[in-house]
Amino acid sequence: MMVTIRILAAAWLISVTGCAENVYRVELKPDGDRIHRTLSIVLGAQPATAVDPEMDPDVQAEPNGSQIQTHTDASAAINRADAVDPESEPADEMLRIGKLYAATRQVVDGSDRPSLPKHVDDATAFDGWFGRQMPADVGGAGTYDRFETSLGSVSIYSERFRGQDNIDQLLVDRADSINAIIELTMDWIDFEVRDVDQAKRLKDFVDGQLRHDLSNVTHYLWLASTAEDEKTSHSHLFRAGQYLAERDYFAISDLPVMVRQVSGGQPNVVARMIRKSIQRRIQRIDSSPPPAALSRLDDLPAVEKSLRTFLRGTDHFQSIVARYRNEGKPVTDDSPDPMEVLSEPVFRIAMPFLASSPDRIEVTLHTPQAPLATNGNWDAESSTVRWSSRLQSLTLPTYTFAAWCQPNDEAQIKHFGRVWLTDESLADYARWYHGLTDDERSEWDGMITSLEPGDELSRTLASFAFSESPKLAEEVTAGWIKSLSAP
Repeated sequence: MMVTIRILAAAWLISVTGCAENVYRVELKPDGDRIHRTLSIVLGAQPATAVDPEMDPDVQAEPNGSQIQTHTDASAAINRADAVDPESEPADEMLRIGKLYAATRQVVDGSDRPSLPKHVDDATAFDGWFGRQMPADVGGAGTYDRFETSLGSVSIYSERFRGQDNIDQLLVDRADSINAIIELTMDWIDFEVRDVDQAKRLKDFVDGQLRHDLSNVTHYLWLASTAEDEKTSHSHLFRAGQYLAERDYFAISDLPVMVRQVSGGQPNVVARMIRKSIQRRIQRIDSSPPPAALSRLDDLPAVEKSLRTFLRGTDHFQSIVARYRNEGKPVTDDSPDPMEVLSEPVFRIAMPFLASSPDRIEVTLHTPQAPLATNGNWDAESSTVRWSSRLQSLTLPTYTFAAWCQPNDEAQIKHFGRVWLTDESLADYARWYHGLTDDERSEWDGMITSLEPGDELSRTLASFAFSESPKLAEEVTAGWIKSLSAP
């Protein structure tokens, strides 16, 4: 157990040292069936520079009036030797993103002049126009879909940023890692404890209660790693602590002492506390005195020596030795460390939480009105939906979505005398309309064009029928007649 604590402490140290927060800000401005995307990047405290800011690009105006820096020669903009430092990782990242924006511009408007990065305050920014597919600039995948009708439109934005979205495989991998730890622990008990009865009681505890509790606690840690805000993450961490406290592994009041002993270089004291908690847990299973072999946990150096001796004889250790030789690494009495057999499954469980990315994603989407559905925050004053979240690499992705409607006020007033198809009713209509065939849409649009406010409106709707599917429009037209008749 103390060895595991040391492994986790090392992993945490790796995850928090030398990590600067990179901030990716995405601004989205839909315009018809295209969307203008601006990606601003702050790598640490400094903007990343891949393209020489002294270059004198052309300036091209786009349909929405924004000024986008371009260059008449795409290869000069993207591949200039004096613009990119090949040894610089941030520069490589800017180069990759620049090519993405250049390629997408060519697809959308046929231009061979890519958008060059701008340098504003502390950020480096790329911008360009995109169709349905969002660029994998931050890492991930996304779409912008617009369902247009003559009476209004429905738009849907959806994007995944980084992460692993194969939940089933994530769960399988974590279960496999827990099984590996439990099986190694039980085999070590057989190696270390000669008394058969004591070994059986210890193995029953490890294979039963400890396996169950370890699985639940790692689920809580995984949930904490997937949280998109600190409040939710902390909630799951405290749930894990509460779970262990309820099962008498430790008391919340013990935590200050445990933290002091670990940070003060006195792991033997913590080892004794862990040994006592295991004794209590075993006595809960049966009322007989705990196995005397547990007292060996008090001697941490002896425990580590025994573990290394045991692990050195496992098949897994031999595979690690073979890997070292294949990779040209030295194989000695001290290398590889047999503890790698145990540390590998521990790392697989802990790293999604301990190595959580310091990067953040901030997305701002401009919409004409409040969205029908979103997992972001609507700001009525600026007419935007906003998201701000950590970026994950080893666990569930950061996900943003929004769906909104935009009624065609002029057309609805012309045909119905008022604007009445909005929000969910407009979304339902757009979904139905885009399920029609081309011929059916042509018939329907012809009928809509003939509509005018007045007594004939309801009669025209009631008499309409598709030539090939006469009953297809009955539900829609009946619903419209009812809605238009309402005061």
